[in-house]
Amino acid sequence: MPEISGFAPGLRTRLAGAVRRHPVLSIALALKLTTAVALGVVWQTKIRRSGDLDDYRDLLVDDPGAPDGASVKVTSLGTTMMLVDDGTTQILIDAFITPAALLDAALGRPVCTDRNAVDAALDKVGADRVRAIFISHSHHDHALDVAYIATRTGATVYGSPSTLNIARGGNVPEDRLALLNPENPVEVGNFTVRTIVSKHSPNPMGGEGATIDRPLLQPAPISAYKEGGTYDFLVATPETSILFKGSANWIPGALTGVRADALFLGIGGLGRAGQRFSEGFLSATIGAVQPALVVPTHWNDFFCPAREGLPLHRKLIDNTPAAFDTVLARAKAEGIDVRLLDAFGSVTVR
Repeated sequence: MPEISGFAPGLRTRLAGAVRRHPVLSIALALKLTTAVALGVVWQTKIRRSGDLDDYRDLLVDDPGAPDGASVKVTSLGTTMMLVDDGTTQILIDAFITPAALLDAALGRPVCTDRNAVDAALDKVGADRVRAIFISHSHHDHALDVAYIATRTGATVYGSPSTLNIARGGNVPEDRLALLNPENPVEVGNFTVRTIVSKHSPNPMGGEGATIDRPLLQPAPISAYKEGGTYDFLVATPETSILFKGSANWIPGALTGVRADALFLGIGGLGRAGQRFSEGFLSATIGAVQPALVVPTHWNDFFCPAREGLPLHRKLIDNTPAAFDTVLARAKAEGIDVRLLDAFGSVTVR
C-alpha cells in the first residue's frame, strides 16, 4: 500500500485533471455526492428508527390465559387500541388497525379501512364479544377503523361529535352512536366506564380542538381526521380498575382522586418533550394515580401494520427510547412496575 503522503497528492492531481477534461461530468458527480451525503444525514436524523424493541425485551409481557372472573385481560392491537375482556364482555379502546403509509400521509393521499387486515387482527385476538368501542380522540391513528369494526361487531360507538361523524360516514346506525358524557358513567356488562376530559399531546395535526363537522366518508386523507376533543377512560369492574390515557398531555387536577390498578399511558411525543413538560406529565399521571402497573402505549410506528415485533417510532416522529427511559425512571422512583405489550400481547390486571 502506498504511503498516504505520496498517494494523496497523486490523487488530487488526477482529480484536477479529470475536472478540467470533463467539467459537466464532474459537476454531476459532485451533485450526486452532495445528494448522497444529504440523504445519509436525513436517514440518520429523521427516517431511521429511534430504537429497537429488542433493547426492552425484558419488559415485554404476554399472558395468554383467560380472565378468571376476578381479573381483566387487556390485549394490545398496537398504538393505543386495546381489547378489554373480563371473560364475559369485551370492550375496545380506540379503533385503528389499518396501516396508513407515511408516504400517503406526506402526499395527502386518501386512505380507507383495510377490512382484511382488520378481520385478521380481530380474529387473532378473539374479539368476538365486543359490545362497546370508546374512542379517545378522532385522529386516524385512534379512529380510522371505528365504523367498520362497529359494523362487524354490532358494538355501540362512544365518542365525541367528531368520532360519531366518522362512524356515520360508515353508516353505523344512530341507535348505536353515543356521545361521551363525563357526568354519566356507562355500564357495559360488568364494566363501568367513566369518561375524563383530557388534552392531546402538544402540536396535534390540524390544531387542538379542530373538529369533523359532517359524516366522514372513506376514502379520505388522514388530515381529515381532526382531533375533536381528547378523553381518558377509567374502566372498572367490582374487582379492578384500569385507566386508559391515549395522549401525552394533561389537564391540571383532572386525575386528582382517580385510582387505578393499572395505567395504560400514551407516551407519543414524550421523547421529544422538555424535562419540565415530562415531569409535569408524569406527576399528573403516574404520581396522581399511583397504579401498581404502568403499560406505555403509543410508542410504535403507526405507519406500519400491527404485527409482532412492533417497530419503534422513526426519529422524525419521536425519540421512543428517551420516552421509555423517562417513564421507567419515574416508575422506579415510585416503586411501580412497568411492562410493555407487543402487538397481540396481553396482560392480566387483578
